[in-house]
Amino acid sequence: MNESRMLDPGETIKAEGAVFLDSAGTWTLWPCYDIQDGRSCPDKWLTDKVRMLFDGKNFAVLSTLEPDGKPHSTVVWVKRDGDDVLFALPKSRRKTVNLNRDPRAAVAIFDAADPYESVQVQGTASIEDDPDGTLIDELSHKYTGGPYPGFAGPNPQWVIARITADKVATSWPNS
Repeated sequence: MNESRMLDPGETIKAEGAVFLDSAGTWTLWPCYDIQDGRSCPDKWLTDKVRMLFDGKNFAVLSTLEPDGKPHSTVVWVKRDGDDVLFALPKSRRKTVNLNRDPRAAVAIFDAADPYESVQVQGTASIEDDPDGTLIDELSHKYTGGPYPGFAGPNPQWVIARITADKVATSWPNS
C-alpha cells in the first residue's frame, strides 16, 4: 500500500496520509498514517478474511442516515472491488437518497455458515450511475444464480454505491 519514488526538482506531492522524505529525495507515501502516535492504520483496510466474507454469498446490511439522524438499515447484495464495498441500488430508494445527502454509511456482513464471524465497515459512499444495471445483474448471478428477478419493480434506474472504509471492525481478534 506504500508508494516510493524519487522527486524531480521542484516537484510537489498532494497526498492523503503521511509522506516521508529522505535526504536523497526519495519519498514514501503511507496512505494511512497517524502522525500523533507514529502508527499505520490497518483498521482501514480489508484483511484477507474480511475480503472472503464480502466475496462469498453472504448478505450484508447497509445502514444510512435519515434526515433526522436516525439509522435506516436494509439487507443488500454486496461485492468487493479492492478494499471498497459495492452495492447496486435503485436510484429512487430511500437509501440512495440518504447517501446522496449524507455519504456516511456502515455495512455489516456475517458468514452464512457461521454467523458469529462478522464484520462492520464504516465509511464514506460515492454514487455513480449504472444505466445498464451491470452491477445488479452481476450480483443477481452471484446470489440467485440467474438474471435479476425484478424485486425493484419495472425498469428501475440503477446506481452503484461504493463505500470506502474509514474503519473496519471484526468479531474475531487480531483481524
